[in-house]
Amino acid sequence: MLTHWHWDHVFGMSEMKIPIISNKMTYNGIKQLQELSWEDGPLDQRVKAGLEIPFCADAIKKELGNDRDITLLDPDIQFETRMKLNLGGLTCVIEHVGGDHSNDSSIIYIPEEKVLFLGDCLYANLYADKWNYTIDITLKLIERMEEYDAEIVFLSHHNEPLNKSEFQAFLQLLKKIGYFTEKYNGDYKSIAAELSKYLRRELNEMEVETIAFFVNGYSG
Repeated sequence: MLTHWHWDHVFGMSEMKIPIISNKMTYNGIKQLQELSWEDGPLDQRVKAGLEIPFCADAIKKELGNDRDITLLDPDIQFETRMKLNLGGLTCVIEHVGGDHSNDSSIIYIPEEKVLFLGDCLYANLYADKWNYTIDITLKLIERMEEYDAEIVFLSHHNEPLNKSEFQAFLQLLKKIGYFTEKYNGDYKSIAAELSKYLRRELNEMEVETIAFFVNGYSG
């Protein structure tokens, strides 16, 4: 199952040797990637033209080195909004949820195990002049996440899965920062001071970064 079209989630498709599922938006994104070259010259040209971001271009070069013979397959199964699979004693619910990070993002929920796989859907939008969260999109996405009764939650780029209380705390943090961003019209210092007061401590690096993302996405 592909959670979205970004390179770090699709470049390994040819190695999986199993049927691949994606929503139709992800499928369309992959079709566009199939037309591209990943060598330095074309990659650098796309960065210069604003079609690729330096962060991803640099990561591709670092991860793949000089061996960039990428085979991107067509997903075998596509869905539009939601699908359910019977895995023999387990049910796999796959749902398109979108989000700032990538509007094709999908999540996977195993109700019998109360396990939720989020991919990158709760991360910021990287394909922008400034990495950002937008308040409305983030809050709507959080509402959907709260509908799932999950005891274990996997986010792609977190080092460890989150338990239920940790996940709820993460969602609450995003909601509070979104609320303070609206309250203070995107003023970073005021938001940071209010969040520090709310948490009754100094802010950590992740919280400082998240405030900056909301400020970058604030439209007034």
